[in-house]
Parts: sequence; structure tokens; C-alpha cells
Amino acid sequence: MSYKSRFNCLLCISALLFMLFLQTAGAQDFSALDQLLEQRKAQWGGKLVAMVWKDDKVAFQKTTGDLTINSQEPVGYASAWFTAAVVMSFVDQGKLSLDDRVSKYLPIFGKYAKSYLTIRHCLANTTGLEPEKGGIQKFFQK
Repeated sequence: MSYKSRFNCLLCISALLFMLFLQTAGAQDFSALDQLLEQRKAQWGGKLVAMVWKDDKVAFQKTTGDLTINSQEPVGYASAWFTAAVVMSFVDQGKLSLDDRVSKYLPIFGKYAKSYLTIRHCLANTTGLEPEKGGIQKFFQK
């Protein structure tokens, strides 16, 4: 085989490998997500940040309005919906039931006539328990 044909063969192989690499890197199509975000932007006050991560890299990013990735916004009771989502994923996996008693997982709830409480009561905020006096409430009472 001549030097020129070897060079052409190596050139074709490297071009094919390069195109194969680009195909996997750009195979993600987020146009439907981008359209959905544009349609719903008004519902969120015109400000939104959306990021999709895959394999520790940002695969999609969109920001609108004056909101950026580093903006800090108050989220209120974000821990409540996050906790509910985690609990419901455990329910889906069959690891716990909404009708399980809380005292099964936290034995202290078996004392002081609180053994009737279920996980469903806690997620629905229908436990009837008074919040603990102290912490931030004491601070604001001063």
C-alpha cells in the first residue's frame, strides 16, 4: 500500500470518528422543552432559569428576564414539597406506606399519646400538633 493511500485511509477514519463523536455530543434535542418554556414564560412572571444536567455536564440551559443562574430568590416552603416528593417516591418503591404510623420510624412518637399519627397526617399537615415554642418565634417576640 502506498504512502498516499495510507494517509487518505487514516484521514477518512479520523473524519468518521470525529463525526461519530459530534453525533453523540449533539444528539440531544431540546427544542420541544425550549418551546414549552417559551409558552409558559408568562405564567412564571417572565423570569425563569432551566438547566438539564447529564453526566456532570450542562446539556441544556435557558434563562429569561433578569433572572440568572446565580440569582437568589425566596422559595418559601420549598422543603415541604421536596419532602413530599421524596416520601412519595418511597411509597412508589414500596418501602413505606402513607398509612404507616410515624412511631414505626421515630419511636419517640409512640410516647405522649402521639402514636396515632401516620405519614399521611404529616404530609397533609393534619397532625394537630402545636409548633414548638422557641427558635424564631422567640426572636420575633422580643
